[in-house]
Amino acid sequence: MAETIAHILEEFRSREIGLPPNFLDRAAFPQPSTPTPAKGFLEAKSLGKDFSQNLVKYGNRSWLAKAMSTGEWRISPASYYSDLSLCKARFDSELEFSTNTAQFQRTEKRVLGIEGEYYHALIGAKVVNIKAATDYYLVCWARGIIYRMFDDFQSDACLIIHDEAEFERRMLKAFPAVTPSWHGTRKTVDYVDPCNPDKPIDIYFAKHFRPVPHSSRLGLSGMEGIRALTL
Repeated sequence: MAETIAHILEEFRSREIGLPPNFLDRAAFPQPSTPTPAKGFLEAKSLGKDFSQNLVKYGNRSWLAKAMSTGEWRISPASYYSDLSLCKARFDSELEFSTNTAQFQRTEKRVLGIEGEYYHALIGAKVVNIKAATDYYLVCWARGIIYRMFDDFQSDACLIIHDEAEFERRMLKAFPAVTPSWHGTRKTVDYVDPCNPDKPIDIYFAKHFRPVPHSSRLGLSGMEGIRALTL
């Protein structure tokens, strides 16, 4: 029940519209409690710094420690994230994106006061599927420390990147050295309302804005997803 209500509220918030009148008048809300701080809260607070603008990678401590000490970084194919064995926050279909486009039909009822305008009736919806031309490699980060991400991504550590420009330079230099003829780029992920996309969708940098954790990112509404792409 609590999960369903949270999803509904997030859908309305993401679309920047209010709830219908009396929508939750008869809803029974649970009263959750948090006896202990979220993972990473005390550790991050003890550092005494603001990391809200840093790139952050969540994961297993041993893997992230190796990345920090050796500079080795795992970059997976987009198709990897469709593996059902992944946790909900990482699982996603990175090679395709579906939208629902409403279809209307003009009626014979005129709009009063507007010459030549008629009311239109909703007759259905058309599903539009967008697919990447090929598989590709990707790596993702969050913007800032978000404590619930430790649980969502089943992580016991996070790696904070302090020099973003230098990190990007080294990664985009190292990848083509191993895979000649490939190149990469980095952009902020767009979270798209699949029922009302307001601009052309870049399949490589678009995510469904549903509140349910999905994909390597990044995927929670309210978290700024950053991903590097190699083609």
